[in-house]
Amino acid sequence: MAGAIKGVTLSGYPKMKIGEAFENYRYFKQKSWRETRGAAGTWYVDFTGSAPASWLDFKAKREGISASGIEVKFAVYPNGEYGVVMVSRTVVKSDGKTNRYPLPDVKSVLDAIYSNRKIDL
Repeated sequence: MAGAIKGVTLSGYPKMKIGEAFENYRYFKQKSWRETRGAAGTWYVDFTGSAPASWLDFKAKREGISASGIEVKFAVYPNGEYGVVMVSRTVVKSDGKTNRYPLPDVKSVLDAIYSNRKIDL
């Protein structure tokens, strides 16, 4: 399903496929895709992009943050419809634990990714 999501466009962003926008986003050093099957045949595809600690400020490093980024959750429904269902800010601690904080303004995050400009958090 990750391959299927990468090959389609989102409503509001018809000129660029999802995979192209997310893979070419220059503010993430690490990028990964993960898929899981949910209830009633729905598939979830998660894109996670993060910047390493070397890109973070001293305060973040002192607080034990090793990476910070964004997770975008896509849903692919049995009828073929798909879309973004959640966007979260991620904080990875030096102990390996990841905390996720849902963001209310999905559109501003997608706008930043599609225009390849820094996401304001």
